[in-house]
Amino acid sequence: YRMHPIAIYQAELGRNYYALAISKVRYQQNSKIYDIDQESAKKAIRCFELVINDTDKCIRSSMIKSCGRNLLILYNMLNFDFKFEQNYNIFARYLEHDQDLLMMKAEHDARYNHKIDYKIINKFSDRDRLFIESLFYFFEANLDYQFGKKERGDYHSEKVIQLLTDNAKVKNKEINKENRFVLMKMDAAFNIRNLKIH
Repeated sequence: YRMHPIAIYQAELGRNYYALAISKVRYQQNSKIYDIDQESAKKAIRCFELVINDTDKCIRSSMIKSCGRNLLILYNMLNFDFKFEQNYNIFARYLEHDQDLLMMKAEHDARYNHKIDYKIINKFSDRDRLFIESLFYFFEANLDYQFGKKERGDYHSEKVIQLLTDNAKVKNKEINKENRFVLMKMDAAFNIRNLKIH
């Protein structure tokens, strides 16, 4: 099947913008501290969306296979949660279900849908599973504080601290050095002003 040259050009332009957008990303493993070039990221998203939303089904499926993963990564990095939610299940039919894709989905569920899918996270390592469970309670706490439910928010923040502290003592002391855990624990402690744990 021959694709229109414009679709090929748009896809290639999107990949170039994508490479530029993530060229200075420091913490690629689930950290949430990104040095992403947002302007380039948004241009990449626009290019990818143009080719993926093509009305021709053959072009659409081909472009999802070649650009869909990068588009989901950008949605996830920029916290475009609604767009990620809209497109994940459609794209997932065409993409290989590797660890990175499942991790993105699990992060999204914890942050945006306020749920944990144990069918997904039971496939993870202990550390990644701990990260998702802690992330879930962390965003539950943030939601509670947003709605003025400080007592409930403090409870969920304490759950984050307890999960990370207990696991560091019993299973894996290395999590005390891992950026994604350290920052979450500090933020949870700050939320309840429990500064003694630092």
